[in-house]
Parts: sequence; structure tokens; C-alpha cells
Amino acid sequence: MRQIGKISGDNNIIRKKVINGKEKCLINSNYISDYFRRKRKLKTGIDGFNQRMEKKVRKVKSTYKVPYDIDKYNIELSINFKDDYDNDYYDYIVKDLFLRSSFDLFYVIEEDTFGFNHLHIGIKGDTEELKLILRHTYVNLHLHDYDGDEDKIFSKQTNIAVIRNHNAYLDYLQKDGTIEFLQKKDNLELFADGK
Repeated sequence: MRQIGKISGDNNIIRKKVINGKEKCLINSNYISDYFRRKRKLKTGIDGFNQRMEKKVRKVKSTYKVPYDIDKYNIELSINFKDDYDNDYYDYIVKDLFLRSSFDLFYVIEEDTFGFNHLHIGIKGDTEELKLILRHTYVNLHLHDYDGDEDKIFSKQTNIAVIRNHNAYLDYLQKDGTIEFLQKKDNLELFADGK
């Protein structure tokens, strides 16, 4: 009845008053789908999702404060595309990965002996889940790190391993840069707002 109230001046709907004063409507059945089709919001495609991710990536907050549970960071990830990618590009990769996974992590962007930037990340999470999420990040950024073999997930440019000695790993990372930490608790509004 609410929908019928929105339709006026149409010959396909006949309004009648019945004995007790209530209105009765007769509708041509050929037009029911036109009048009463449920209006749904359009789903945003992958492009819309990636645009929202870009806005969120810019808002990610990092800290230099070492978390109390540093020994729970169990995966090391190294990415070196051996090309002229700047710090901002690698910074975007790590923050995009953080938002897609919501793993707590720490990272350092270094320059190698050939002058190429590369990325070291320590992650508190699951290796298989990381590989899946990293693939989504690479697809979003149009990176193809397969060495021509689609069955092989990552090449030598992306290395995933288990952190065996946390102190040695942190010492190694601090040699050329400052370690930045990305934690869910510092970025809760980015995970909670649903945008």
C-alpha cells in the first residue's frame, strides 16, 4: 500500500472505497513488476573497492614504539622488485597489505648496493593467509611476480619465511633504517568504519 500511494494518475491502478471506508486497489498484473520492483543499491565493483582502499592507505598510522608481544611476530617477508620503485611505492604496498589482512606488522624500507629500494616486513599472522592476501595486493597494484609461471605464487623477488631469531632479525633491520610498526589498535577506525 505504501508503494501504491506513490503512484498517481495511472490508468493501470483503480482505487475503490469498500464498505468499511478502507481503500482497495485493483492493479493490472502486467505492470506489477514495474511498480513494485525492489530498488537495490548497486554493488561497487573491484574498482570502487580499490579506490576506497587507496583513501584508507593514506590514513594508516604507524608508530616507532616496539610492541610488548614482539616475539609473536612469526613471519618475515622481503620484497625487492629490483627496479626504480621509490620509498612511497613500497610504503603503499605494506599499508595496503596491512589493511587487506589486518595483521599487526613492522617494516623497514632499505636501499641495496645497486641503489634499488626494497622492503622487509615482520608479520604476526598465518603464512598461507599472507600468500593469498599478498596476491590480491599484487593484482591491485598490477604487479606480476610470477617469473612467467602462473602456478608458482611468488618468485625470488618476494620471499616469505619463518622468523627464527627475533633479536637477530630486528638488529638486521635496524642497520639501515628505523622500524615502523603498524598495529590494529592504532588503526581501529579504518577497520570499523566499513567504508
